[in-house]
Amino acid sequence: MERSGKKIQAGYIEASRERKVFEKLKEKKAAEFYREERKNEILKQDDLNSSAAARRIEAGGKE
Repeated sequence: MERSGKKIQAGYIEASRERKVFEKLKEKKAAEFYREERKNEILKQDDLNSSAAARRIEAGGKE
């Protein structure tokens, strides 16, 4: 009986390790996703600001 208890405990420990690895991977992927989204949002905003400045210049206004 003691042997099967140790096997079960080892199984729980292994499952716990795998879950921790999976959670870390999930956190890294989420951080990467949000970092990429922020970068894209900044690029979009930059494009909008550049377009607005170009329209003002074409209209004879200040930059």
